[in-house]
Amino acid sequence: MSAHVPKRRRLSRLAVFFWGLLFFCRTAAAELIVFDEDDPLGADYYDASIGHASGASFLRLAATTGDKMPINTNSAASGGDSGVLAWTSKAGGAWEMHVFAPGFPILNLTSFDRLTMAFNGPESIRAIDLPDVILEDTKGQRRKISLGQALPGGVDAKLASWQRLEIPFTNFTANPAFDFARVKHVTFGQGPADGRNHVLWIDDLRFTSPVLQQRMTSPAKPAGLGIRSGDRSIALHWTGADGAEEYRVFRSDQAGGEFKEITGRVVRMQSFADVSVENGRRYFYEVQARNRAGASEFSERVSALPNAFQSNEEFLEYLQATAFDYFWCEADPVTGLVRDRSEPWSAASIAATGFGLTAIGVGIDHGWITRSEGAGRVRRILSALAAAPQGLEESAKSGYKGFFYHFLEPSTVLRF
Repeated sequence: MSAHVPKRRRLSRLAVFFWGLLFFCRTAAAELIVFDEDDPLGADYYDASIGHASGASFLRLAATTGDKMPINTNSAASGGDSGVLAWTSKAGGAWEMHVFAPGFPILNLTSFDRLTMAFNGPESIRAIDLPDVILEDTKGQRRKISLGQALPGGVDAKLASWQRLEIPFTNFTANPAFDFARVKHVTFGQGPADGRNHVLWIDDLRFTSPVLQQRMTSPAKPAGLGIRSGDRSIALHWTGADGAEEYRVFRSDQAGGEFKEITGRVVRMQSFADVSVENGRRYFYEVQARNRAGASEFSERVSALPNAFQSNEEFLEYLQATAFDYFWCEADPVTGLVRDRSEPWSAASIAATGFGLTAIGVGIDHGWITRSEGAGRVRRILSALAAAPQGLEESAKSGYKGFFYHFLEPSTVLRF
């Protein structure tokens, strides 16, 4: 049996390019993750956030839009990054940072009963000086709690360790009109106006339930590993493992040699691009799925031999093949609808699905899939669209008189 030794390594920006060509998919989990890692859209900010300040109050913001939560890449409770709240609260002013799940989806929290998160910071913060935590639904109804009330000891000055916190929904202010089935975001907002500068790092922000946690088991092992090699690059993708929250990729240059982990960051998509390989050397890979209950068995072992492209035609064939992988692997396994973006949270789009139908013919001609496989996928897509409900209602419909909404739920084909 081969040994597996973790080895942290940050991915290059080129890897992010490959991510856009490969396979991402949702997985069932006993927890709903809001924020645990920077998404690939921002190098130094979290894209699924909106912050603002008014009056004399201050909130540090990032990105060219000037409204995103900055990212700390030097310390994290899990993964490689954490979010940064840097503020000054003054009388007559206000500030808020809205933290969405990636892709800004509407969250159904009816299966959960608490919000959990991790904290740290460059210096201690008294409980009385901490901001408020707010849940807001799609109609603007709110439930709020002072973070200092939930964390009476405040934030300590121990940089080496992160503090963890659970806030039951019952501890938030009551609001009978609040809709737990349609929650927009978690908000951190101005608390007492103490006029002092504060910095707080947040991470591992999620909704959960002790009942669900008790039922949680280790995930199934990843299956269906596909691999393509190019010039100094190897791209892998696999089928999502039931119960997986993240994946780890291990590599060796010998079939029976020592396998080392090469995924330094949290990988939640079902694909990975290895751009730290040399041409002319064969590499072997195994993938493991993980969640809070434990780790899966290792996947089947696959290998590839990267080589320099010998012609423009060979390069174009590789580029077309990896582009095809997006439309083929990104499709919902039941309906066949193709996600609009290479992210687990993304809606399907009628445009991406149309491109996916076109790609099927290309894939058959190139021999990447069989004619039978392509025909089966086309049948699933057209059957799902034909059966989708139409009507004038704003929800629970797919379109009107044959015209479809641009964004659709991949599994239900209803308006996203």
